[in-house]
Amino acid sequence: IVEGLGIGAGTALGAGAGLLTEQMGTRGTEAVLGGPSRSERTVLRALQRDVGGDPSAAITDVGRGRALGVPENVADVGGPYTQALETRAITNASPEEAIAALDALRTRNDQSRQRVETRTDEAFSPQGEDYFAAEERLQNELYTRSKPLYEAAYAKYPALREDPGMTQILETPAGKRAVQYAMTLIRNQPGKTIGRADVTGLVRRPSLEFYDYVKRGFDQLIAAEEKGGPTPLGHAYREMRRAYRDRLDTLAPDEYKAARQQYAGDLEVRDALESGRAFHRQQPEELASRAKAMSQAETNAFRIGMGQRLSELIQSPETDRAAIRKLTGSPALMARLEPFFKPNEFAIFKEALEREADLFERGQTAIGRGESAVRAKAESAYSPGARALKMAGAGVR
Repeated sequence: IVEGLGIGAGTALGAGAGLLTEQMGTRGTEAVLGGPSRSERTVLRALQRDVGGDPSAAITDVGRGRALGVPENVADVGGPYTQALETRAITNASPEEAIAALDALRTRNDQSRQRVETRTDEAFSPQGEDYFAAEERLQNELYTRSKPLYEAAYAKYPALREDPGMTQILETPAGKRAVQYAMTLIRNQPGKTIGRADVTGLVRRPSLEFYDYVKRGFDQLIAAEEKGGPTPLGHAYREMRRAYRDRLDTLAPDEYKAARQQYAGDLEVRDALESGRAFHRQQPEELASRAKAMSQAETNAFRIGMGQRLSELIQSPETDRAAIRKLTGSPALMARLEPFFKPNEFAIFKEALEREADLFERGQTAIGRGESAVRAKAESAYSPGARALKMAGAGVR
């Protein structure tokens, strides 16, 4: 019976439930009920009483759970009759078998967190690239892919005319920090200057390269401010960068616009990665709107960031082993995740998480029942009345 229920050593995580599932599929309920295995008939009759009829659907449901990666067994789909059978099977088993069955249930529950994390990783990063590897790759791509285009534009425009709108932006505190970044970057590259000097030695018309470095200075301000997620100041920096970029586009050649478009696409992908890691701070409506506007590359990066955040939540020392319920039990969290899945993919992902949460809770209950039954049996075996009866039966006076 223990093996038929799928709770014995080597079966709770393996073929115990699969035995009945497979036989139900090939032989049918009546064939199994009339088959030679007494344990199979006992388990199926308990299931019949629980479901009030043919247990085929319950057995099939176990198979579906296993197909989703959730190690359910026959004992998990039954009701009070199957649960009573499970407790009785553990109680009547030998001490070694009872310990093995309970250990198998404990192991299954102990591995719940890892199964959930694996499922999350597969859902949010199907290519197997983790957050930090993606971050390094995107950072490297940020400038290298657009570098030839930028260099061509820099060579064509060694000086730009002064623009009042840009000057106004650069006189702000953030603008001055961006200029300082550009100056530092140029000074640390031998042979580079901020522009051509006149006869007096002053640079009155800085180069396109210098102005572009200033824009990168704004990028650095945004990255530093929003390292932990979007902020009001980060939003202000982004608006300032946008205004500065638009002014620079009106002054620069077409070659610069082509380079910037390449760079902007790469930056948006990197931003999507970082923003995805902070998705829990954004409202579901905002995320749904962003998901519709993102490119495929941005969506993939955003999902990797989301997966990293979920992994951090699952593995947090403050989170117990039933961490999965914190995900499935939050409608707001589920609403934040859904826009980044295809409808059928999200339904499957959510079902797998809910099954895993239910399995953990059922496992805890089964472990508690089994431990109580074994304890009660042990106490009964060593009670004064039990010892007297044993002595009487053995002819001891």
